[in-house]
Parts: sequence; structure tokens; C-alpha cells
Amino acid sequence: MENTGNDSGTISPEDAKKLEDAIKQKQIGAVRIYDGALSEEFCDELIEVFEANSENHEEVDNERIKFLNYRYSKFHGEEEVHENLKTHIMGLYEHYLGDLELPNMIAHSGIESLSIKKYEQTEEEMIDPHIDAVDHKSAIRAIGFLFYLDNNKSMTNFPRQGIGVESIKGRVVIYPSTWEYPIIEKTPTDGSKYNLQTWLHYA
Repeated sequence: MENTGNDSGTISPEDAKKLEDAIKQKQIGAVRIYDGALSEEFCDELIEVFEANSENHEEVDNERIKFLNYRYSKFHGEEEVHENLKTHIMGLYEHYLGDLELPNMIAHSGIESLSIKKYEQTEEEMIDPHIDAVDHKSAIRAIGFLFYLDNNKSMTNFPRQGIGVESIKGRVVIYPSTWEYPIIEKTPTDGSKYNLQTWLHYA
């Protein structure tokens, strides 16, 4: 038998890393997590914009979920920073495809209007499972982009994939919006939670 260079019979550190990466790849599937997708300074700016426009907040409160929503694209769509952000998100999408080693097979029409969401600490730690494309109208959503704008004690869970994504400032999680990828949001156990969210649309 060929000598592996490891007299103890254990797997080499290099092979262990490859195995770890392979297992991680299998577990994650088409969910990808990228740290530093937004700078911490820009995250702070987006939170400041949200808090400075309280008169335009929309309260979403139903049996499944409760949060404040600010339609960022509606009020800032003509600004250069908004266009730069959209371009940046499409660049993340291209990187995501490369990570999955997939060609760009989706005929898309760009991204949905960007929204900033604020979740408060609640008695119910978990928000019921949901998917982003639930009917004919929302079926236009192909790929979801969820950016975390602050550090807080909460998570986004993908139960079918066995993945829990910690809320870390500047991080983005990119994922398919289909029924195979239900999401459970964990509300913050301390303070507030700010997210920036959008979806890539089918053409």
C-alpha cells in the first residue's frame, strides 16, 4: 500500500480540511453564506436611514410574523448609493453561481425593491416556517438575499438543510426561494434585529 506520509494512520490535516469542506458543501446545498458582503459602516448608514424615516414604516403583524418594514427602494431609488447597491447585489449573485459551479440558467429581470426590516425582541423566539414564493404573484422570486445589518442574538434557520445562520453584521445569506428551502427566523433575545432583503426575479 502506498505510504500516505502519516505513520499514525490518521487522516492528514490537508485531507481532513478537504473532508470538512466536502461535508459542509453537502450540508449547505444551495444556501451560501458570505461574510463582509456589506461594510459595517454601510450597515450603520442603512440603520440610520431606517430610524430617520419612521413616518414611512409599515407595520407587518399577522399570526406568523411581526416586524417594521421600510421600502428602501421606494424612497431612495433615484440615489446613486441605491444603484451601486443593486449592482453590488448582482455581483454577489454571479459569485453565488460560481460557488455552485452553475451557469446562469435563470432568465431574470433584476432584483425586487429593497426593504429594510426591524424585528423586536418578542416572547415567541421562533417565527413559524415560511417560504418566500407562496403563490402565483410571489412565484416570480427565484433567489433570496438576506443581509444582516447588526450583530444580535438571533438566527435564520433552514430546517430541511440543517443550517442555522447567525446574525452577523455585514453577512449575507443567499438561497433559493422555492418550497424546498423553508425558513425559520429566530427573533432577537436582546434588543432589535435589522435586515436588508431582496429577491432576484424571474423574467
